[in-house]
Amino acid sequence: MWSTLSVPWQKSLVQAIEAIRAGSYGVGAVIVDGSDDIVSVGRNRIFEEESANGEICGSCIAHAEINAIASLPKGVDRTELTLYTSLEPCPMCVGAIGMCGIKTVRYAARDPFVGCADLLDKPELLRREGIRAYGPETEALVNLSVALNFCGFLRKREPGEEHYLNHIFEPTAPHGVTLAMAIRSPRIWTLSSMARESLSHW
Repeated sequence: MWSTLSVPWQKSLVQAIEAIRAGSYGVGAVIVDGSDDIVSVGRNRIFEEESANGEICGSCIAHAEINAIASLPKGVDRTELTLYTSLEPCPMCVGAIGMCGIKTVRYAARDPFVGCADLLDKPELLRREGIRAYGPETEALVNLSVALNFCGFLRKREPGEEHYLNHIFEPTAPHGVTLAMAIRSPRIWTLSSMARESLSHW
């Protein structure tokens, strides 16, 4: 599967894996320019105490999309940018995307918990911006993206809460939920660098 993914999707998933390894939720994002060159990356850092490149950490707003936007270099033509994210953006991230001038969004999987890509054409401001949203992607990418996000949730929730999350995520990506349950152990995310490299190439 890995070899069939474009570089932006690969990098988004690697960012999601890094988020889980750091103890945050498994969501990653990248922004590419009109030539599909990556100009910015970001990942969920909600439960982290340190960050780099201007990213937000240790806050409920430290989402992957927000951090990718915060890391954008100055002077880049934002109308030519595309944001790739491993999970459908939440209302906050949808607003940030619209306000910063990015015109295209691609998300790997729907988020039935807080996903709000349909809001991109609701307010007059965002509708006038003409933002295009594409997603979800292939079934394999959907399942992996859901698994990474769900795995992060499972590791932060109280025992028993997985049943509530199962009820939300299972209808859209049952295989993703199954995979999350299999990889939820923190031990998996503290393996050797060689093992982590293999894990990132599912």
